[in-house]
Amino acid sequence: MRRRAWSGPATPGWLRTAALSLLLGGLFGMAGSVVLAFLARVLGRPVPPVYAMPVVLTAVYFLVGRFTLAAAWNRRARQLVKPF
Repeated sequence: MRRRAWSGPATPGWLRTAALSLLLGGLFGMAGSVVLAFLARVLGRPVPPVYAMPVVLTAVYFLVGRFTLAAAWNRRARQLVKPF
């Protein structure tokens, strides 16, 4: 049996970045929502929607990850693959 030639990563980069952003944004966003709700109750202000912080953090993580971390990672990977 012959091995199939490597044709690149199995999933596109934006999908991996989105999955990681969703995981981190959801986790830290929910923790942040709890803190914001607590502070709003203590200060007598209206409580913000629970989904606001996770959505904002997920979007920010995706944009920052896509345009900084993923770009640098891919540039370094291309340099490692190039023959001398």
